[in-house]
Amino acid sequence: MSKDSATLRRVGLFQQRGVGKWPTCADAAIDAAIDAAPARGQTGRLSAPGFRPVKTRLDAAPAAAPHELTQVGALPIRFDDGDPLVMLVTSRGTRRWVIPKGWPMKGKKNWAAAAQEAREEAGIIGKTSKRPIGEFRYFKRRAGHFDLCRVEVYYLGFEKRLEAYREKGQREIGWFPLAAAAEVVEEPGLAALLHTIDLSGFYKPVKMKLGKKNSR
Repeated sequence: MSKDSATLRRVGLFQQRGVGKWPTCADAAIDAAIDAAPARGQTGRLSAPGFRPVKTRLDAAPAAAPHELTQVGALPIRFDDGDPLVMLVTSRGTRRWVIPKGWPMKGKKNWAAAAQEAREEAGIIGKTSKRPIGEFRYFKRRAGHFDLCRVEVYYLGFEKRLEAYREKGQREIGWFPLAAAAEVVEEPGLAALLHTIDLSGFYKPVKMKLGKKNSR
């Protein structure tokens, strides 16, 4: 066996054992263990000095992908002379800029749950799209780990803001142009969505009502 092949096999064997560093035994003992290892696809034991007998399998399946959780989020939008402005809120824990979002609610459609999140977190009322206009993924911080979450994002056309709402005083609220919003959010997936989303189909110019002409 060539030196390079032995090195590759050595790395593979120790990765299979979950050892974070090389053992303290001599290289000769390592090589002896490698030479004694079973062929690919078979199981066996390492028996060189300095090793505890363990079962190895060189074709072990890779670790499974992390389980993905689903959340719903609202993207509150108002237009200023045709240019969209998006409303962001700060998270209560890390104070980073995010969109109103949360978990699906029993008995509610996802778009309705997203609208309720916007109302509770920012007091925003408006017309919500029934279908998501995009999605993004991020890692949600837990006490001892992170959860991978996929967020369905629903357009919310701003109509008014309530004086009193559930989380008033717990978050900061700001209106941003899309490009600026993409710069201040920390989740790469949300930033990418804000950079690429097309909201032109939601813009409806206000029609001026003309008064009746005075009759002579």
